[in-house]
Amino acid sequence: MNRGDRAVGRFLLVSLVLPAVLVLAAVAVQLVALPSVPDTIAIHWNAAGVPDSFAPSWLQPVLTAVLGLGLPALIASTSLPGLRRGDRGASYRLMGAVACALAVLIAVLTTATLLLQTGPEGSSTPLPLWPTVVIAFAVTVLAGVAAWFAQPAGERSAAIPASAEPLPLAPGERAMWLRTASIARGGAIAITLAALVVSSAAV
Repeated sequence: MNRGDRAVGRFLLVSLVLPAVLVLAAVAVQLVALPSVPDTIAIHWNAAGVPDSFAPSWLQPVLTAVLGLGLPALIASTSLPGLRRGDRGASYRLMGAVACALAVLIAVLTTATLLLQTGPEGSSTPLPLWPTVVIAFAVTVLAGVAAWFAQPAGERSAAIPASAEPLPLAPGERAMWLRTASIARGGAIAITLAALVVSSAAV
């Protein structure tokens, strides 16, 4: 496998394959746990850890599957065309890392918050900052870092330009060469999407 194929393969691994495996495993655990939780569960807690928003319990695995599979797929779809063209750079590695980390965050938090409600208190169970939230975010950060380093670093190889004939100029005549460079549309979309995803996940 050449370096370009390796970059695409590793990106697919961290942005699609691993998130899909993890999210489907989380959904399976949640489906097994559903009979042990109330029909209505807490889906949001305030800053004090007290539940303040509720929904049907079946919604938890559905949201885990939709968000955990859909968001990484959306991220991958914006980056793959550029990678397959031969583009390389930190923005693509960032997108792969964000896709993986986001899937981990969704899978871990949704599963943990559902399992918390299998106890006697059910949907009134408070959400402890430690260990649930802290560990979930720590695992998310570790997953993102691991996904970053799992992808090969590399820049797009620039073609060697052919030698050009000197431009003939009259005595005293001057010439100026101008060129405009801008980020590719795919890169701009990727960076914007990464910022939006990270911001939304934080909220």
